[in-house]
Amino acid sequence: MNRRSFLSALTGGLLAAPLAAEAKPAGTVPRVGYLSNSARYDEPDTGFFAGLREHGYEPDRNILVEARYSGGRPDRNAEFAVDLVRLRCRLIVAWGPPVVTEIKRLTASIPIIAISSTDFVVLGWAATFARPGGNITGFMLDAGELNAKRFELLKEAVPTLATVALLVNPTRPGTEADLAEATRAARSLKLKTELFTVSAPEQFERAFAQMVRHRVDGLLVLPDTMFYGYRTEIIQRAQQNRLPAVYWARAYVENGGLLSYSASLSDVARRAAGYVDRILKGERPADLPIQRPVKLELAVNLKTAKALGLKIPPSLLQRADQVIE
Repeated sequence: MNRRSFLSALTGGLLAAPLAAEAKPAGTVPRVGYLSNSARYDEPDTGFFAGLREHGYEPDRNILVEARYSGGRPDRNAEFAVDLVRLRCRLIVAWGPPVVTEIKRLTASIPIIAISSTDFVVLGWAATFARPGGNITGFMLDAGELNAKRFELLKEAVPTLATVALLVNPTRPGTEADLAEATRAARSLKLKTELFTVSAPEQFERAFAQMVRHRVDGLLVLPDTMFYGYRTEIIQRAQQNRLPAVYWARAYVENGGLLSYSASLSDVARRAAGYVDRILKGERPADLPIQRPVKLELAVNLKTAKALGLKIPPSLLQRADQVIE
């Protein structure tokens, strides 16, 4: 293990992920980068490494995975992006718009497999979904299109729902499109929305205090890498202020959030491993279509519902893929 990898392990950059073995002969084993916005090895990572094994790759035997975890911190995204480009990875798997943006800024030649809730074409990452045309391909999580369903689920769980807080990071690429989609979805259900912005962790306290003053009935948390890294704090503040909330990833519910409706991040990560295999075998990201989720999942936390004084309808529970009691 080189000194850089050792220091990253100490600071949370690698944690439980497979480490690259510098002693192996150069050129014999492909080195791939993996940059996540999570704070540590997480469930989607398990899906990714399981996917690699499905395609015959065993970390530290016939593939080296340089994994980095930024914890949603922009400075770490930039630092780790530079790190992976300098290591001359054959390709980089990147979670979230800020992570992809940092890597794209550094290289137009290293293939990037992006996993993002933002439209690749709108952001200029790809020419079309069918033929991206550059060095970026990947998987779009369709977060904006799922917001209508999230509002429906929250209204089903909270029949008196009238005004919903929208928690967004205004600095995240693609936020405007997601926000417009969420606003349209709320309007179709005759729900009012109030916008609350957070672009740095120290702003969460202010945002939730404002939600209380505005007397909102519920909360929709829009996708953001920083939010995912700080999801425990968001969940705790929602609970402290007795705000029923719906989220864009199941991990929020597993950490105590009320509801989530989302693409299965584990399944998407497993499929991303398939793109790793195809690129290592010679295919170009320019020719690999951007894919959408094939597996959506609904998660409900009954313990949180009870703490909020909510009785979740049996019809909603019957549709849930995961119920935490």
